[in-house]
Amino acid sequence: MSSNIFSMKAKIAHDSRIAYEARAAAQLERMQAGPQIVGSTILIPSEWYHKRAADFWRHIGATWCPGHPHGQAWVLNHEHTTYNRRTWSADQWLAAIRRKFAVFWPDLNTIPSRFCPTCGQEFTPWHPRQQFCHDCTS
Repeated sequence: MSSNIFSMKAKIAHDSRIAYEARAAAQLERMQAGPQIVGSTILIPSEWYHKRAADFWRHIGATWCPGHPHGQAWVLNHEHTTYNRRTWSADQWLAAIRRKFAVFWPDLNTIPSRFCPTCGQEFTPWHPRQQFCHDCTS
């Protein structure tokens, strides 16, 4: 009976790990896609917290939307937003936001392999600030 409990716990742990890695991969994919125009809004993905980025998006008039259908993001309605008392086209907003997004997440599209300080194993991080391999974090 106890071995059955251990096998159930191992299955739950394994399934949880698979779900965690799938969520992490989806987050990375959304962040790598970067800001984009969706209808009359500009969607700025924000899967990870960055204080300076949050302050900046808030400063330009973007609204935090954690339940957005495309994933948690900052949303800017470019038709109703002015900057320096001027209005800008969606393409101008998008170009400027993409430049700033790259400043906040410079390593997003070029994530190099790293070596785990615990076990020495080489791994590709799913997050730019990840330090340990998948085996050592589970």
